[in-house]
Amino acid sequence: MRVTNGMIINTTLNGLYSNMNNINKTYAQMVTGKKIQTVSDDPIIAGRALKLKTSVLETEQYQSNAKEALSFMEITEASMNNMTEILKTIRTKCVQASTGTLGAEDKETIKTEIAQLWKQIQQEANGTYNGRYVFSGYK
Repeated sequence: MRVTNGMIINTTLNGLYSNMNNINKTYAQMVTGKKIQTVSDDPIIAGRALKLKTSVLETEQYQSNAKEALSFMEITEASMNNMTEILKTIRTKCVQASTGTLGAEDKETIKTEIAQLWKQIQQEANGTYNGRYVFSGYK
């Protein structure tokens, strides 16, 4: 078989174009920092990358949910502690009023104080966090 100059030139040009394409792919990888530019470059690695990205997003959402739940529980705990202290105060006032040493005027004062403390308990029970009631959901 005869090798012509045209065949030599075409083979050389094909080799040069192939090398140029490889250099362009390598340069694109270097500039972007990504191994693949399109899914067709390597579908298996693209699938793995998408799965990894999904896992990262799920983990970030999990962390966000955990922080949100922790904040909600801290608000709930603070409200419960406040209500516990108010109830202790009410109990003390009731015990104080139940003794026979107080007059009617003093008992009326304690009754007024207990009514105010009850309103404070209601305010604590109606506390919200991000538009959501702490003890009763959304209503």
